[in-house]
Amino acid sequence: MKRLLLALLLCPALPLAAAAPDDRPDPDSDGAPHARLERPDLSLEVRTSFTPGAPEGGDPFTGLRGEYLNLRLEGSIGPAVTYHFRQRLNKFDNADGDLFNATDWVYLTWRPTLRTALSAGKQPVAMGGYEVDCTPVDDYFYSVFVQHLACYQFALSASRTSASGDHTLTAQWCNSPFGRMGDGLFAYNLMWSGRMGSFTTLWSANLLEYERGRHLAILSLGTAFERGPLRLEFDLMERALPRRLLRLRDITCIGRVCCTLHERVRLLFKCGYDRNGEAPSQAPAADRCVAPGTDRFFYGGGVELFPRRGSRDLRLHALCADANGTVDGLDRPMRYVSVGLLWRVKLCTRR
Repeated sequence: MKRLLLALLLCPALPLAAAAPDDRPDPDSDGAPHARLERPDLSLEVRTSFTPGAPEGGDPFTGLRGEYLNLRLEGSIGPAVTYHFRQRLNKFDNADGDLFNATDWVYLTWRPTLRTALSAGKQPVAMGGYEVDCTPVDDYFYSVFVQHLACYQFALSASRTSASGDHTLTAQWCNSPFGRMGDGLFAYNLMWSGRMGSFTTLWSANLLEYERGRHLAILSLGTAFERGPLRLEFDLMERALPRRLLRLRDITCIGRVCCTLHERVRLLFKCGYDRNGEAPSQAPAADRCVAPGTDRFFYGGGVELFPRRGSRDLRLHALCADANGTVDGLDRPMRYVSVGLLWRVKLCTRR
């Protein structure tokens, strides 16, 4: 009985001992300990809404609906290895036999030093621009390019952060977003994220294979400015065959404004323009997201309310959007109104 009581008393201390930070000096960080997640984080996020009209390309649904049901898990394996996982529980897309279609990301990151990271697994494609980078539950309507981009792929990534921590350069090799599972198409990505005072950047150069040995080059420049309650974002993306860059025939431009009037009230406005001026042909186009003949402008805005002081885990939204122009040479106007609710539940936290 004494041994049993002693074991019960020692059990709660085991996780704390396992979570103790690694104090071994890092050769690249002036003696600072390794960064790590001490305990796993498990959370659930849900977004529901009333939609009188679905956005272009979506289901012709009108009424109350659940849009997102996401399970997120983050934690560590040892002092320098972390894992990241997000699953869409309401997505059942297994048309090509890939069970990971409903998994946004599941990958490991090893940090041999505080400034170096190596990642492997399904992860976000290293592509610049704040619309591409935005979490889906925090955006409501998209450009034609982002709407058709398969932005999560199995990949190998290497990142290096500056000594100040303000700049990170990431090189990535991944499956091509233009391909399907097992077709042997790849993408090569180089992305820079930086911070310079009130300005931040997400810039990238990407080479996406759309057929064996044929690539589409993408330059994506995302720049943001934030001061006080105001945040401005601007994305400029050009897509072309490598020798035809800087002709601006196939582009996407995005502008977004966020203004926090109060800690519980935020106003949003977003507009964008997609254009592919390449001549349509019988052969498949190199750009598999914005087809030749597309010339479309969209805009919209609304309000977000946060009922709980100091928390973003509960959010109400109301917004509307409109789009005019052609997609793939066809006239496709869009009217979109959404009123909804998002909540995040922390099932297990390291804090």
